[in-house]
Amino acid sequence: MLRDLASSFGQFTPSLNLDFSKGVLPVGVSYSRSGVATRVNSSGLIETVAANVPRFNFDPVTLACRGIQFEPTVTNLFAQSTNPLSGWGGQGYTVVQNAAIAPDGTQTAIKMRESAVDQTHFAAAIGAFGSSGKYYTHSVYAKAGERTEFEINSSLGNGIYATVRYNLSNGLVTYQSGATGRMAPAGNGWYRCSWTHNTVAGSGNFDLSIRPVGPNSSYAYQGDGTSGFFLWQRDFTEGRITTMPIITTTNTVTRNRSWCTLPVGPWYRAGGTFVIGFDREFSGRPDAIGLNHCDLFRMTDGSTEGSYVENAAFNTWLSFTQKYGTGGYMGISGPNSYPAKNKIAFRTGKNMAYALNGQLCGTSTYPTDPSPTGIVLGDYDGNRPWFGTIEYVRFYPNYLSNALLTAYSV
Repeated sequence: MLRDLASSFGQFTPSLNLDFSKGVLPVGVSYSRSGVATRVNSSGLIETVAANVPRFNFDPVTLACRGIQFEPTVTNLFAQSTNPLSGWGGQGYTVVQNAAIAPDGTQTAIKMRESAVDQTHFAAAIGAFGSSGKYYTHSVYAKAGERTEFEINSSLGNGIYATVRYNLSNGLVTYQSGATGRMAPAGNGWYRCSWTHNTVAGSGNFDLSIRPVGPNSSYAYQGDGTSGFFLWQRDFTEGRITTMPIITTTNTVTRNRSWCTLPVGPWYRAGGTFVIGFDREFSGRPDAIGLNHCDLFRMTDGSTEGSYVENAAFNTWLSFTQKYGTGGYMGISGPNSYPAKNKIAFRTGKNMAYALNGQLCGTSTYPTDPSPTGIVLGDYDGNRPWFGTIEYVRFYPNYLSNALLTAYSV
């Protein structure tokens, strides 16, 4: 029934239609980000864009545009990121430089090649990361060669260890203990392999090692002197999220947050309906993974908090709230959880309403109609960064019934 209602919704024409899926910034929208950043371009390759250049991210496998990317400020603490084993020790392996085409399209990926000896083959860095009592996330791009499985092992201090095993032939994390492992397809056989763990408060080295898994799932085996697998771009960040890669060469690099603004114009009418298609790249409570409030959308009069859609730091749900002048706060909460890909519709003004993914979350009455001056997407005040993409933002100046509003969130 909701889809039937939505099909009849064509009688209404949006007075504002910001379509970020076309890969260009819509007219009237301003974008801000200090410093360079990376994205996946329309060819599925990692590329670096200059400061204040919007990042339209494409799926590295399907090449479909996912929309405009927003991320929090993050620092890559590994100073030579594109050579992920730079300065490492270990035994039973050699590094072959420029051994394969990397995810950025250049011949810069390395091969971790086993030596022709009968022993455990591993690369190791002693005291490789971090401080005690903190969460860290590591990631590396990996591709199968003759060896199709590898493991990451971390010493977390005080004799506690974490292990994650990755299968590069099927894209699955096949074992994890003491850390949370993830894999994401990156195109051309590559996977972004990441792992998050908490270092233990106390003394001890926080070491890291990478080792191939040999025949019969063994670690110590007779190497043949040629077999191995490919690696590129290591990121090491404080916190519990995996962001777009941050390229470093000799020093740590910070990738800064970004946001978009748009002034309110004749397209706006109090009581109208916004519809937003978006993805999120976090799950659960933002504060549980090191994030603050995550602002998807905010419409403000310049002096008060305005109308906004956010995932508060301590909640697992998305809420729609209004706060103008002396009118106080009025909010509507969404379901206790929501998926990665979403569609939201919400009605502003005195007769508030909010629907998410085909579910009417609630209605409320606000004492005044707002008089907003502008819209902010991605981050309101430097402390509420969205982590994900926005595909489109539309505004319908019509007052829509709750049934139609819900249908538009399908």
